[in-house]
Amino acid sequence: MFLDEAFKTVLIDLSDAEGVDSTTLGQLAKISILSQDQFGFMPSIISPREDITRILLSMGFDKVFYLIGEMPEKTSELNELTCEKVNEEVMRDKVIVAHEILMSLNDDNKNTFQELVDCLQTNNNKF
Repeated sequence: MFLDEAFKTVLIDLSDAEGVDSTTLGQLAKISILSQDQFGFMPSIISPREDITRILLSMGFDKVFYLIGEMPEKTSELNELTCEKVNEEVMRDKVIVAHEILMSLNDDNKNTFQELVDCLQTNNNKF
């Protein structure tokens, strides 16, 4: 997405989400960090569900995203990204990185996910 010449912004729509797991949250945080580092802007998340917004706030996402309660009216120039399939080892590495990024957002996240990251890294070294 960041290599696309037409890239201008990031708008993540969680309107249809019933929940978000920690790996997804870490991947979203990574997108925000890259957006800010490479392009100097903070992306937005549409989160109309109070329960999901509460999770985002508890993870510190209000510091790395603009949180919006509903879809903006003008979205005609947006493109949806597709997901790529990856093998188990690549997925494990992505999960570790996602959680490390999530942990970097605040101390509560670090305390919550440190044991998981340590476990994944230990198991990763056994393969």
